Amino acid sequence: MKYIFFLFLTLLFSAVCLFPQERFTALITDPQTGSKNGENFLTSVVEDINNRNEIESVVILGNLTFRGKEDEFLAAKSILDRLKIPVSFVGGSNDILLSEGKGNEFNQYWGNSTRILNQEFNNRISLETIPKQIFTKGHIPIEILNSSESYNSADNLILTFSYYPLDESVDNWFTYTNKLEGKKIVSFSALPVGNEKTSGFIKHINGSSLREGKDWEYNIIGESSDSLKIFTVSEKKNSPLLLDECAKSDLREVTKIDSAQTLIYPKNAELNIISSLDRSTYSPSIYSDGKLFLALEDGRIICLNNSGEKVWDYNTNGSIYSSILKDRDLIIAMTSDGDLFTINANNGDLIQVIGTGESISSDIRLIDLEYNELQTKGIIFGTSSGNIYCYELYSLEMVWDNNLTNRKIISHLLITKDKIIYRDDSQTYYCVNAVNGLLIWSWKPRTKSTNLFFQCDVISDGKSVFIVDSDGNLHSIDLLLGTETWNKQKLNSSGKILIKKESNELFIHSIKNIILVISNTDRKTREEIALPEELKNSIPTCWASGNDDVIVGFNNGFIIKIDSSKKASIILFAGNSPISSLVNTNANEFIAINLDGKVIQFTTQ
Repeated sequence: MKYIFFLFLTLLFSAVCLFPQERFTALITDPQTGSKNGENFLTSVVEDINNRNEIESVVILGNLTFRGKEDEFLAAKSILDRLKIPVSFVGGSNDILLSEGKGNEFNQYWGNSTRILNQEFNNRISLETIPKQIFTKGHIPIEILNSSESYNSADNLILTFSYYPLDESVDNWFTYTNKLEGKKIVSFSALPVGNEKTSGFIKHINGSSLREGKDWEYNIIGESSDSLKIFTVSEKKNSPLLLDECAKSDLREVTKIDSAQTLIYPKNAELNIISSLDRSTYSPSIYSDGKLFLALEDGRIICLNNSGEKVWDYNTNGSIYSSILKDRDLIIAMTSDGDLFTINANNGDLIQVIGTGESISSDIRLIDLEYNELQTKGIIFGTSSGNIYCYELYSLEMVWDNNLTNRKIISHLLITKDKIIYRDDSQTYYCVNAVNGLLIWSWKPRTKSTNLFFQCDVISDGKSVFIVDSDGNLHSIDLLLGTETWNKQKLNSSGKILIKKESNELFIHSIKNIILVISNTDRKTREEIALPEELKNSIPTCWASGNDDVIVGFNNGFIIKIDSSKKASIILFAGNSPISSLVNTNANEFIAINLDGKVIQFTTQ
């Protein structure tokens, strides 16, 4: 009997050695609850996964929701709660850019999930690649890149799950891979890889979209000590179909890519100060009385002096994406959850805070106001619920509110004379009285496209309001009547507009890599300014004027100057990160801040 028992153990050990144990993970890509078949397909996939005992975990990759609405998250939760195994999430653009919470709904409904998971055969990293504002390209947050525990694993294989693939569609993808030099990466993404030549050492796998087909479909990832297999399971073919297989020994190791992160063009600019905060920074900054005031995504408000040294900082314990304001000795800031703060600009002490109870989706603005028979200031902002509010600056009491739409207010608010103009996500524009919030007029362009991600600047010369629709056409609207006075078609505009009141000219960016200069007097195109080749497929993120020059920051990290002769030239490259703020400090002196919190003070020539 002992001989038979030992023989059995020997055979069992040999079987384990000959047939390495496999681990299985289900990958569900783009379920999009709220779409036509979203809930039905997701329900069927969850039932199928529950019937497969070999599957140990689930990854939801890409757009969990169709429009980022709360009821869509709740519908997904009611279905996913039926899973018998752990589930983790990598959100898509709909979940982050269209939702009230900018993707925080995942933590709200499912709790904090571990971004780095040590598996038996590898490390798994859920990689955030979608900026919280629309910059058209992917970007890995500086906080993740600086998170050292992500890259110190002894495991040689890294499985990365991200919405964008790790290629040129993410502007700083190589900064991430450089930290994994010598390791092997398999990148699972919701969007297909655009150019494998840019990251040829990475094995790219595009998840099977649950929404695109007529039948439901998902993937199963099978892992062993020596191989990786990708299967597809569909409504028509219930038995897993082998889609891809690779031996881990055949995967290439990551090689380091050299790229300068700050290139200065000395003929066009003199660099004065560089300061790195190493924190994501979306808000436009303020320069006043020799001090720079800026807000970080993590809710901190920081004051820097002219030498780039920190004077004070205050933590709101929220997330800040909108503009901050300054009035005399007060800094005004608002978190995305709707908490309104006033802070002493001299020392960073809190003056007042009040919760408004709604998610803020616009920037904030100040208006002149008469309240309780006193001349004062009002704080204006719009919410995800379609409300617009006015609060008195010093008491933080609500003066008026108005609800003209149930759609999310997304535009930068335009304050001109005694009027407030704003836009909701259906491209409807509203003009309300700044005194009481009552509607004066509303207007909506007729467009072929219904691009929910399209945003444009709203500007005025005091007589007309200028906007660009999602088809790229320019419209001039009478400020008093709300009627269209003229338009220019087929400009292919990205929606970025600047008005130079001195010359009465409109500067309009076109996706054809030019800036059109249109006269507001005779409506003719005066110039077509060719932009440098480095700006192809990029869009402006902010403008500033100094002397006769126009300074423009772009979403790929470049800053250019358009001089009085309408010639465009590169001033500097601030690194692979969108320029989030440009302020004119004195004549031809400027401060630029990029999304990674890099602060650059420079002088143009």
